Amino acid sequence: MAYDGKLAWLSAIFMFIGIIVVLSVGFGDVGPINNSLKTLAAKIRFNVVDHEVDSADFGSRPSINSDLCTAPKNALSKAMCGYDFYEYFNGSKSNQEEESLNIAFYGGDVTNHPQRFTILTGCPFSEPNSGGCLNAPDCNFYTATTKESMIGADVVVFTASGAKSVDQLDDLAPRLKEDGTVRYRVLYIREAADIPQEIQTQFDFLMGVYWWSDIVNPIFFSRPLQLLHNGRLSQPVPSFSERPHLAMSLISNCEPTRSLRGEYIDELIKVLGPDVIHEYGKCGNRPTPKKSKFQGKIMELGLKYKFYLSFENCIQDGYVTEKLFKPLAHGVPIYLGAPDVMNVTRKKSFIRALDFKSPRELAKYMLYLANNETAYQEYHEWRNDPPELAFTDEYLNLVSRHLPHPDVFKQYRNFFPPGKKVPYLRRASCCQLCNRKFLEDTLKARAKEHFVNNRYSHSKIRHDVLLKF
Repeated sequence: MAYDGKLAWLSAIFMFIGIIVVLSVGFGDVGPINNSLKTLAAKIRFNVVDHEVDSADFGSRPSINSDLCTAPKNALSKAMCGYDFYEYFNGSKSNQEEESLNIAFYGGDVTNHPQRFTILTGCPFSEPNSGGCLNAPDCNFYTATTKESMIGADVVVFTASGAKSVDQLDDLAPRLKEDGTVRYRVLYIREAADIPQEIQTQFDFLMGVYWWSDIVNPIFFSRPLQLLHNGRLSQPVPSFSERPHLAMSLISNCEPTRSLRGEYIDELIKVLGPDVIHEYGKCGNRPTPKKSKFQGKIMELGLKYKFYLSFENCIQDGYVTEKLFKPLAHGVPIYLGAPDVMNVTRKKSFIRALDFKSPRELAKYMLYLANNETAYQEYHEWRNDPPELAFTDEYLNLVSRHLPHPDVFKQYRNFFPPGKKVPYLRRASCCQLCNRKFLEDTLKARAKEHFVNNRYSHSKIRHDVLLKF
């Protein structure tokens, strides 16, 4: 018994030492751990929070020190806190007794499939007066099919299928309500779509997938330190010599796409040779991890490759999905997609396929980097910078504005009963429509060009940049 007691005591000591080592080493990346990163890590601890994972928001979600979020010192702290989003969330909670808005949704895809649309957008219009928006429990979401059903609506959300003409918009949803107050029009676009410019410019706001939308929904951004620390992975990013394979892809939509990504990969293979690009997913010939372990296993796989082919299913300004952000956590994405894709990091971290005249030219560049360690490692140098210097202000401001504070997830998780499937991230995003101050401020910001003004009005699916093989 005495021996067992000593053994247990020693085991506890070694376990404690192991935890200290993991916390110290886990925050490292390629190269030595920098002091500023360790300082920030002392304030921010990572734990797994039970929440809805949007298409790109993966891995451990940071639990934020309240002092850090009360008065964030820089753009990084604001992004980690979802500070700008939280300001509106709290503001609407404190003013919820003053006014409750009526939000009408119009379009066949919402009226014909309300439950499915609720899951896709998070908007609780299939649960009228359910208190589904925690920042504004009296906010009323409902589906509208006629002009009469829109009377009294403060906000009218048209889906892409519902926005047909300028005359239709003016007839169904006049700019002013019957009482003379402003009625806001919102265009919702979930997937890339071609909508005539004259129709797009009739809307006050855009809600959808484009990264510069007024309300980004669904949200594909990842918090900065998730990218810096490889999501769930605690070990440093492998070095050049520890990545034995050249490139991988993960594609499960095997239908022909407007980006011709399948054809693009085939052209790369003609130059690189067979079995150099390892193809996973339903469209590939390599075993894909089971769904229950998918995210972690894919990330582990990515650590073995120098490049990850991040190819969107279409090429359109603003259309940037998880295909860019996930691979940044573990490797170097080669991105084929939006010509106006934002710079996530200040130093180069991914390769734009559209910068090359043809797949052959891109393949040559891949081989050059694969045989030049110094040049390849330049795409990982951003990981060694202090975190407040690693990311662009543009990206940090987007995250602060659109990715909710972790406390918002906790509030939604605690509000709904266990087992009820609620897309918390999208729910919090959609519920911004219930905040009149947010609506007013966004319009003012547009007028001052603080946000990109009517950028979607010239966003077209780009057939002109598709390469002729």
